[in-house]
Amino acid sequence: MIEEPQDAPTGEHLERRRMQAQDHVRQLRQRLTQLGEDEIRLILSGVAKMATAPVTVIIAHHLEFWRELPFLFPHEDCRPHFEGKPRKRPSGTQPSREPI
Repeated sequence: MIEEPQDAPTGEHLERRRMQAQDHVRQLRQRLTQLGEDEIRLILSGVAKMATAPVTVIIAHHLEFWRELPFLFPHEDCRPHFEGKPRKRPSGTQPSREPI
């Protein structure tokens, strides 16, 4: 099936797209100001690696996940299974703040 060629974009169309792109850049800059130094360093250090990697895996562990159970598991309140219990970390492990 042969598609019909599209008309070239008009000056008005290009101007509208340029304005949308500028708004998007402003929004991204505003979001960037809300990040801390650690988050910015982590993002910048991993971007080049992720862009060239064939596969990227992000692994996270949140010890307070049980507080979100009413949203994640709405048909039964399972928070009592976790409330008041001490946090357990596997022996020999330390929290890491450095990117892998």
